[in-house]
Amino acid sequence: MQRVKRSAEIYGLNHPSIVGKRKQLMRELSQLLEALADTLVAAKASGTLDSVADTLPVDKQLKFIESKTKRSSPYALTARSYLTDNGYGRLCVSPEEDCESIK
Repeated sequence: MQRVKRSAEIYGLNHPSIVGKRKQLMRELSQLLEALADTLVAAKASGTLDSVADTLPVDKQLKFIESKTKRSSPYALTARSYLTDNGYGRLCVSPEEDCESIK
């Protein structure tokens, strides 16, 4: 544990602005996942999931989440770790897709 703390100090990973930005990203992802779940639950409960599927903002929300996990995105590792730790690892952009996006 001491090595981890020392590494964080050396690399500046515990700098308040960096910690704040990582926490903000995790809050954004949490809120987005909650909104996404609420949207899907409401659509399913109303029995209109199939009829309104094209009008739901689900694809846009999923693409936004994926964009936060691309290597080119600031704090991508934080986003990947957060999603994976909370059971949403499948929402992370795959390494293959990530490589294709930089071609």
